[in-house]
Amino acid sequence: PQQGPAKLLPHPLLQDWRMSEAARTYDREQLVDLVNGDAQRFLRFGFVSAASAEYQSKSVENTALRIEIYDMSSLINAFGIQASEIRTMPDPALAESPGVLEIREAGVIGPGRLSFFRGRYYVKLIYQDTSIDATEERLERDTREHLPALARRLAKNIPGSSDLPPQLDALPQLKRVRRSERSYPEHLLELDELGAGVSSLYGDPGPRFELGLPLDLDENRSRQIFTKLESSLTETETIE
Repeated sequence: PQQGPAKLLPHPLLQDWRMSEAARTYDREQLVDLVNGDAQRFLRFGFVSAASAEYQSKSVENTALRIEIYDMSSLINAFGIQASEIRTMPDPALAESPGVLEIREAGVIGPGRLSFFRGRYYVKLIYQDTSIDATEERLERDTREHLPALARRLAKNIPGSSDLPPQLDALPQLKRVRRSERSYPEHLLELDELGAGVSSLYGDPGPRFELGLPLDLDENRSRQIFTKLESSLTETETIE
């Protein structure tokens, strides 16, 4: 029997789509075969295993659908891998950025692709139009028409919630930039002294800055980190 993410892949059908070949599974060592060049980012966010499958439409020729499901070990990590992609966009607060059709709290829709997180799982749907007269405009239209409905149907079989992780609740709401929240599995705000944490951009309206909140710190560890950071700042001021 299928285990892990493979058991969540629709088989044999997802609405009009039929699985065209057996699902493939990936462990931590095989991940590079699925996300060549991006494996380290997934591993940092607690990747456990993944599964993928190819589907073909029963009614529309020259189209293909690929579904990838990643077990990221926890909601905060599944959210984190999604948020790390949104944060690289020109302006995460905007629903439309270059190459993006729509950004939602739990997912991103772009030409020929849709991704979302649910519970401990991160999911990608990749749609292809292989006809000789394919156009970018038609790809965008078909993406909006087909992928959201497929994703909603797929999400019903995936356990967990698409709500933002509760760790984000402690971040202030005032002037928070929408959709800019992210999590750090280590080195919060890229500071070596800090461990895991969450952050968000702030400043709408006005100049933006990033506010980070460390997770799982006790008083002693907090004092140690503060001393290190204070020492680093003092050394920097001395050098200048």
